[in-house]
Amino acid sequence: MSNSKLVLLAAFTLCQFRVFCEDIDQSQETICGSTPHPYRVEMRHIESKGIGYNQGYTTIEGFFTVPHTLKTSWVPFLDLRAHIFNNGEPAATAGAGLRYVNTRTWGFNTYYDYRKTNRYHYNQVGLGLETLGETWDYRINGYLPVGKKKSPFYHTKFDKFEGHFMKLVRKQEFAMKGVNAEVGAHFFERKNIDFYAAAGPYYLENEGKVAWGGEGRFVINALDYLRVQLSGSYDSIYHGIVQGELSLVVPFGGRKKIKQKQNRTCSSQTTMSHRALQRVDRFEIMPVDRKKHHTTAINPATGDPYFFVFVDNTSHSLGTFESPYNALTDAQTNSKPNDIIYVFPGNAVYELFTPMTLQTGQQLLGAGTDYLFRTQWGKVNVQHQATGLPVLISNQTMANAVVLNLENSNNVVSGLNFVMTHPFAVGGSGNHGAIAILGGENYLISRNILIAAGAGGTVGLSINTPSSVTISNNIFASSLSTDQIGIYVNTSGGSLVINDNLFTGINGNTGLANGINIHSSTASDLSVSILSNVFNSQSNTDASGSIVIIIESSDNVFATITGNQMTLPPGLINQVAGVHLIIDAATTGVLSATLNNNTAITTTAPGYFFDNNGTPTQLQVDFQANNIGTVSGLP
Repeated sequence: MSNSKLVLLAAFTLCQFRVFCEDIDQSQETICGSTPHPYRVEMRHIESKGIGYNQGYTTIEGFFTVPHTLKTSWVPFLDLRAHIFNNGEPAATAGAGLRYVNTRTWGFNTYYDYRKTNRYHYNQVGLGLETLGETWDYRINGYLPVGKKKSPFYHTKFDKFEGHFMKLVRKQEFAMKGVNAEVGAHFFERKNIDFYAAAGPYYLENEGKVAWGGEGRFVINALDYLRVQLSGSYDSIYHGIVQGELSLVVPFGGRKKIKQKQNRTCSSQTTMSHRALQRVDRFEIMPVDRKKHHTTAINPATGDPYFFVFVDNTSHSLGTFESPYNALTDAQTNSKPNDIIYVFPGNAVYELFTPMTLQTGQQLLGAGTDYLFRTQWGKVNVQHQATGLPVLISNQTMANAVVLNLENSNNVVSGLNFVMTHPFAVGGSGNHGAIAILGGENYLISRNILIAAGAGGTVGLSINTPSSVTISNNIFASSLSTDQIGIYVNTSGGSLVINDNLFTGINGNTGLANGINIHSSTASDLSVSILSNVFNSQSNTDASGSIVIIIESSDNVFATITGNQMTLPPGLINQVAGVHLIIDAATTGVLSATLNNNTAITTTAPGYFFDNNGTPTQLQVDFQANNIGTVSGLP
């Protein structure tokens, strides 16, 4: 055989051997299976409250990776979650991470979390480390709020009385920072189902509040499409919590073949490829908590704390809430301007042998009524601290006696029951009435009961000097059937607002001769608004009128009479009218009145009686068509 033929034979033989070896190498490369789908969308609902939130929520999550990286050792991922709480408030989570796949899967992740509560909205960043094995998983996560971490203050309210002061409380919500760690175990893993259990501690803190706690959970994954989880936790702030979670998972995207690597079993490689796409377990909802802030209530008008002097005739001592004074005279003697004298009903009436006089800016309040105070934290409602109204009665024996004098300006009188048993002479200028305004200005008389109980002209409230007075939501009543008067004004000048009061008798045989009787007898103008009052006169032996205004001097009265209901039932003797406006013959003053939307029900007298004894221009009446009742003397 020639040399050329030997060379060709050798070359062919070598070529065949190389092909054979390649075939052997290819036959030894084993395909272990397929990777999981690289993408998934998950919808889940968690019920009910959890760590740092008080109701359940629903989540839509998208988890994404780069498909071809599943065949390598480094697998990046993107995790997006949108949450909506049962009350409609939103939250969101966005994270990214990188996992290294070997005999274990090691991972690092970072997240941004957002949450809106009904008080505020919060942001935080999170960092996580994890190592995931065939059986055992270990993870640790840290959470740090960023930006504004506290809500504005809210729910400012009265807390308590303490000593002489009023205490307030308000709340503030804040985000918690913290860390949690967990050890988990996979067990009973099969093709269509596997089980997982995990537990670990957590730590949360902010604003001086600290929660050390522990959490555990049990998970069932079925058919790659269904996830059920039961979890529980306990800590010193949020206490015991049990939650249930149901998830529906939709995986998608092309799967890649897993080739067996040297010194690795197919089982290990397949398991680690699933771990590379395992859900990142962390606190996805930012925990928040609330804190109460306490302070002493400040009066914005003075810049000083409100100072209360307490009175209760079942006690005696210091005038504090814990130990009130026994008598009103003690409170009067030991108080100063702008103090609040706060009176409990006690077990008997408060008898006054001399009139009580309030100092400038003082308030006299009954403990059985709610009050609204302006404070440095806004308006605060103080609910009643007792049941019933304290009863104040004059034990003076002279005529023109009075229970309470107002002459120093800026007083509030509310929540009290005044009983006046001594009469005064109508038209007189002395002290008279259960409450007598004798000077000063800017008074509020509100939510009291004023009973005229003495024969010969007893008065609930008298005004004897030009003043600015609001008389609102009181009950003026008579216990007799003679000539009692609810409000008697013997002056001119200033302004009066009389609204939403009831003028009545205490039973079917009693009543007020006049609900409101205004004698304007000096030379200053008076503005009066009489609004939305109810006049319910009962059997009465004297001339009766709900609203009487008399001009007796050179002053002018400007009256608005709107929305009042007046009833003079049968049986009244000498009825005058529901509204009786009078110009005296000797005066040069003008009475200008607007009447709108009033109702006057009478029998023997007109509903509205305009009695002009002066010139035609002295009585100027704008009488609207929506008034109900008969009319006499309309100019």
